[in-house]
Parts: sequence; structure tokens; C-alpha cells
Amino acid sequence: MITGFSYFGVRNPEYAAIDFKRMKSHGATAVLLTFAEEDMEFYLGTMKELVELAHKENLLVYTNPWGLGGVFGGESYSRFVARNPEELQVDARGQSVPAACFNSHVFRSFVKKWVNAVAFCGADVILWDEPHFYMSHWDNEGETAAARRETCYCLNCQQKFEAKYGYPMPQTRSEDVLDFREYSLIDFLSEMSAFAREKGLENDVCMLPPSFELDDGIRDPEKVAQISSVDVLATDPYWEYDDPEDMVKERYRKDSKIIKTLAKKYNKQSEMWIKNFKVKAGTEYFVTRATEIAAESGVDRILAWSYLGSAYMSSLRSDNPNLVFDLQGEIFQQLNKDSRNS
Repeated sequence: MITGFSYFGVRNPEYAAIDFKRMKSHGATAVLLTFAEEDMEFYLGTMKELVELAHKENLLVYTNPWGLGGVFGGESYSRFVARNPEELQVDARGQSVPAACFNSHVFRSFVKKWVNAVAFCGADVILWDEPHFYMSHWDNEGETAAARRETCYCLNCQQKFEAKYGYPMPQTRSEDVLDFREYSLIDFLSEMSAFAREKGLENDVCMLPPSFELDDGIRDPEKVAQISSVDVLATDPYWEYDDPEDMVKERYRKDSKIIKTLAKKYNKQSEMWIKNFKVKAGTEYFVTRATEIAAESGVDRILAWSYLGSAYMSSLRSDNPNLVFDLQGEIFQQLNKDSRNS
């Protein structure tokens, strides 16, 4: 079984080398290095060094487009959004939002540039992490449901919609509009994953939890599974700070089953992510329970977000980060031991 932690906030190779050894001592066989636009522009050589250091520890190296274009998960701002206002998603009122349009040729070219940077650094896997259309109720805290800004109605999308359906794109949330949103996202992932595979990279798509039914654009996760250049299917049913244990276990059971079933049907690997951030004091054992449930479902890979209980990012820091890290390490070590003995 592949096990590991995400890693961000440190770009000093000297300290990263120490952290990689510590991860390995906590049962990691992989590490995800977040790869933001800032890393591509200012830390490219350093990122290559970090990949090499992780490989020296025999860790499989993931990267993810951290906050890239405002359409992937991650606590990172997008310079592409600031520099390319004409390539942004547009709401039904004709106003742009801070997220790139999946149908923008300029954005697709930019993402391929990012893939080339990842390939240059020698990483093994790209985690296409939580790709989603702009969700105003999620990206703008405090915005009411009535004020939600649905996208995308940019000129490019309107033209592609009319070419596909044979009539002008309605400015309403019609069935065809929802279908087109999904089509656009799947088409984007298909093109990007095919390009990454050409560069020798494995493609892992982490969908927002299917059971949550979020308005991310993916209506049927099976359509992601059907992309031939996708190698791994993943999801991350993270719990909120005050969620009860029963809810945590139910979500991990449900989404682990969905991912495992789809992966088996389409001959792909399956993967679950465990929450290691903003874990409330007294609930640290949720980490163990969620990992056990994922393992019992038969998934192939289990990784945790993020290293050291997210101690180094104050907005994500768990109440007892070292305890979270140690508990995650203990269950990872047990899973690896069981895997070797099976």
C-alpha cells in the first residue's frame, strides 16, 4: 500500500531532507509536494532539489496544481487570475469571478506549462486536486445562497455550447447547462492528463467527495473514471471541526466504497485522503478510524493532508498536531506491515 503526507510551506532543502526522513519513520512511502504558481516561477530549481531529496528516501513523489488558476484545491493565490482577466469564468450577470475558465485555450496552455515544470523536476505523480467550477458559497465566506454566482457564461463557453447543442446558451441553470459544465471539466481533465502521460507522469484525480454532492461541475464521478489517461481515482471526505464520529465514519465508508468500486470497474488504482488539519482536541482518534475504514474498503493508497498535523500553517493547525502526526504514523506503519505480511 502507498501511504504518505502532503508537504508545503518549506522550500529549504536542508530542512526538507530532515522532514522526509521523519515522514519515512512514520510509515510514509510517498510525499506530495504542493506545486503552486509561485513555485513554478520562483522555486523551480529548488523544487527539483526537493524531488531529488525525496527520491533519495525512496519516496514516491506527488505534486499538485496548488490553487492553480483558482480552480484546484489549495491555500495559494493565483497570479494567472490577476494577469488574465479576459480568461476568467463569468457568472450569469456577465461579471467575471476569480477563477480561470476550463475552456480557455490560454489557461490550458498555462497548465501544460505547469506540467512541463513538474516533469522537469522529476516528480512521479500529478494529483489533479479537487478540480471545480467557481463555487461562490465556498470561495467567498459569508455569501448567501441567494447571491451565489453560477458559472461559466463567458463568450468562449457560449460559443462552444451553441456548437454542441445547436442553440444559444441560456443564462439559467438548465439541464443542458449543467451537462455542458461537466463536459467542459471532463474535457479539460482528459486533455491535461493525456499531456502529462506523454511526459511520463502518472495521473491521479482527487474529486471532491461524491457523497457531498457539491456544485463543483462533476455530476457523475464515473465520467472521470472513464478518462483513459487517468491512473488513480481519489477523494477526500474531510470532516468539519465539530463533526461527530458517526458522521466521519459514515462519510469515509460511503466515499471509500464509491472510489474503490469505480477504480475496480475501470482497472485503476484507488486512493483516499485522511484529514490531518484542524483536528479538534479529543478527536485525534478520528484519524485512526478514518484510515482503518479506508483500508478495510480495499483502497490501494492512503495519504494524509498534511505533514505534522499541519502545525506550520496556523489557519490549518490541529489542536495537538504532534499527536495527530504520531497517530497517523502508527496506522501507516501497521498498514505497511500488514501489506508486507499478506
